[in-house]
Amino acid sequence: MVKQRFLLVLFAVLLLASPASAKYFWQDFNVSLLGGANYRVPYDNPKFITQDESRTVFTFEHCGETDFGDTFMFVDYMWNNDGDTELYGELNPRISIGKALNKDLSNGIIQDYFLSYCYEFGNNYYSKDSGTTQDSHFRNHLFGFGINFKIKGFTHFKIDYFLRANGQNVHPAGNPAWKNQQITFVWGYPFNIGDAEFVYDGFVDYTTPETDSANVKHESSTNFTSQLKWNLGKALKLKNYKKNKLYLGVEYVHWNNKFGIDSNSIPMSDGKTKWDTDERNVNVLLQYHF
Repeated sequence: MVKQRFLLVLFAVLLLASPASAKYFWQDFNVSLLGGANYRVPYDNPKFITQDESRTVFTFEHCGETDFGDTFMFVDYMWNNDGDTELYGELNPRISIGKALNKDLSNGIIQDYFLSYCYEFGNNYYSKDSGTTQDSHFRNHLFGFGINFKIKGFTHFKIDYFLRANGQNVHPAGNPAWKNQQITFVWGYPFNIGDAEFVYDGFVDYTTPETDSANVKHESSTNFTSQLKWNLGKALKLKNYKKNKLYLGVEYVHWNNKFGIDSNSIPMSDGKTKWDTDERNVNVLLQYHF
């Protein structure tokens, strides 16, 4: 608890010490529309009837480099055929130690070091068909440090280590607050095949196992999510396609023990099968940068 409060105060001071209106050296806005049919841990999981469900996801995303470090944020709005919806987002500012010290800390493939913070928030809105009339929401805080690497061919390659403070999940199950750790890898790799332009980017989140105050075991979880995108705007010769890029592609999610739920540990309502929380999900993707 003392360590968590110290980190919270430290990050608050550093963020408040940063310019109120940060100067952006570059920034990118994009919106995406995804559709997939194999989302595990469906919104109607209190019934334990189905293993997965179809969802449509609208995403707004922003990233950029500032005079104090960099920022990344996104908001997902997801809905399924039952009318259940979810709003989930992350806000991830990072303070460059090199910029704070006004010193070049690059060494070999290491480009810079960062103090990292991430705020996660989520709200579920259940329909009458979901098995419950109560909504679920949570707020999580992550504190840590990161490293940016300079690797040939990659637009970015980053690693962050976090201490997670997982807020209470206000939900019919009433899961209490708990803490664990997380390692995150993020990358972007553009490439060409002939005249066609592609981008392969994504992230890997690994979270450690932990038991909360109610003696509920949260298993380790690995979420590998990546997108392969083709510059459709260039192929169609759309106006300003070099700046305002339109991508068509696929997203693949390989998530073991989704949300830290031990896969195949909970009996389904039929009494014969176990609840599989290992997600293998392919989404069709349309993304526009502006």
